[in-house]
Amino acid sequence: MKTVKSIFTASLALLLLSLGSVKAQDYQTGYFLGGYQYGYRLNPAFQSEHSHAAIFFGQTGMSANSNIGIDNFLFVKDGKTCLFLNDKVSSSEFLGGLNKSQNNISANLNINLLSAGFWVDRNFFNIDLGVKSMTSVTLPYDLFRFLKDGTTSGNTFNLGGTGVRSKNYLELALGWSHNWNNFISGGARLKLLAGLAEAQAYMTKMNLTLEKDKWTIDAQGALDASSPAFSVGVDDSGYYDYNKIGFNVGKMGPAGFGSAVDLGVSVNILPWITASLAVLDLGFMVWNREYSGTTPEAAYTYEPAAGASINVLGGDDGSTALNQEIDKMVKALENIYKFKPSDKPGSKAEMLPFRMNVGAEVRLPWYERLSLGLLYSMRAGQGFNWGEGRVSLNISPLDWLSLSGSTAFNNFFRSFGFGLNLHPGVINLFVGADMIPATVIPISDFSASLKNIPQMLGIPASDMNFNMYMGLTITIGKRKVDYRKNIINN
Repeated sequence: MKTVKSIFTASLALLLLSLGSVKAQDYQTGYFLGGYQYGYRLNPAFQSEHSHAAIFFGQTGMSANSNIGIDNFLFVKDGKTCLFLNDKVSSSEFLGGLNKSQNNISANLNINLLSAGFWVDRNFFNIDLGVKSMTSVTLPYDLFRFLKDGTTSGNTFNLGGTGVRSKNYLELALGWSHNWNNFISGGARLKLLAGLAEAQAYMTKMNLTLEKDKWTIDAQGALDASSPAFSVGVDDSGYYDYNKIGFNVGKMGPAGFGSAVDLGVSVNILPWITASLAVLDLGFMVWNREYSGTTPEAAYTYEPAAGASINVLGGDDGSTALNQEIDKMVKALENIYKFKPSDKPGSKAEMLPFRMNVGAEVRLPWYERLSLGLLYSMRAGQGFNWGEGRVSLNISPLDWLSLSGSTAFNNFFRSFGFGLNLHPGVINLFVGADMIPATVIPISDFSASLKNIPQMLGIPASDMNFNMYMGLTITIGKRKVDYRKNIINN
């Protein structure tokens, strides 16, 4: 059925493209970027060169991470681009490029609502208010095997682990750092968190068996959600009814509370060498679960009418009978995602994923405007561990102009980053990225209606790992500190 095939393919494409448009963590290349005003987010010991203030434009970051990309689903055959479902693309060719266990896509967004930093003697104080959004999707290997080979009678597919998770909260951070005798700086930041919305739906078990005349699906899943302003009704059988979702402005309020602390230190080992260490996000979050439920542990079957095909990749004659068969199959599949509410959802506490940055910057003794930076970063917690080593070359040829270029190696891929910071004294403007796609597929290739879009605008081809950061602050007063050398200008 081409209709079913189109639904699966379109859903997958939209998922990749939509999640690929957002994500943000802290700007790693900014760790050694001269004049970068938000270095204290990477290490609380770092001090901005000016007092400053910003509303909405302080720093916004968007990025995405995944171990799959667009080129896992598009292939060139006979000089033409085709989808992985095309008969000319073999199963081994398509499935060989995917992770054998789980294929993950994660996306975050970080929006700065307001920020300020100011100097008092040798102390630097800062305050930030922002919104953070984190979303991840897990797609098992067998899901793609089903899409490609699902027409083979007798195939069994393990789709357990399929899930979607999203966490969104407001963060208020208060920071302080102090410089002791131009030798050592130390700092800390206290973060207060207010949940906006949190939800996760995942299948703990989902086995699909395709037999000659029927499909059998043995599945069980769980659902948790925290969002006071949203309401979800139930149907006559007592299951959540997604057609009865409402929004009540009067009930808007925190979906949970939490707190965290950042700690950091920076030391001038020699006049031209600075070492630094920071531990970030040591804290927790408690979500007030408004909705919680599980699916019944049962097997569901879909049996087509006599003579009908259950070949999801088969032909589509557009007949009424075929459309009815599709509706019948969809209704059978809907049973898998019917969650029955728990009696008492209660609250859910979780530790935040903590991060660590260990850095060293070596400046040329005869030209201190040029430096080499070495940074090791790690993130651990909530079932996800990530480590990265980054090398950057940094130069500030003018007092108001700084540039950085970096390359990084981590658990999943190699990336390149850059940073440009203009800080003449009245404003501080920066733009940069940690992950620049090496190859892209032009957006104009996807549709004839997009042919007028410049070829330079595209979607990352080999993976969905990319990001972008930018910000604008108003600087106040004279330059106070010589960038990251812990030298106060008296």
